[in-house]
Amino acid sequence: MGSCFDLIFFILLLYYFLYLIMTATTLKHVNDKLKSLPDSLINEVESFIDFLAYKHSQETNQIPQWHKEEVAKRIKLNKKPVDAFEMIDNLDK
Repeated sequence: MGSCFDLIFFILLLYYFLYLIMTATTLKHVNDKLKSLPDSLINEVESFIDFLAYKHSQETNQIPQWHKEEVAKRIKLNKKPVDAFEMIDNLDK
């Protein structure tokens, strides 16, 4: 995996995430399962937790309707994403 700090950070993040959504009993069961996993699967578990955290943040984030419509339109028309840096460069020309 990485350094000891990375592992500690991962464990703290995991506990925080679990604390927010699970009961104490469930937390104990998950903790026991994590302890039984081989080291080779820890990165996979960490990636999945990151995915869940990202998914949750997207669901709770209030994205304006106009932004959703613009993204949907660009996808439908197969347009490339807007490059803000390119736009800024073009302003100077």
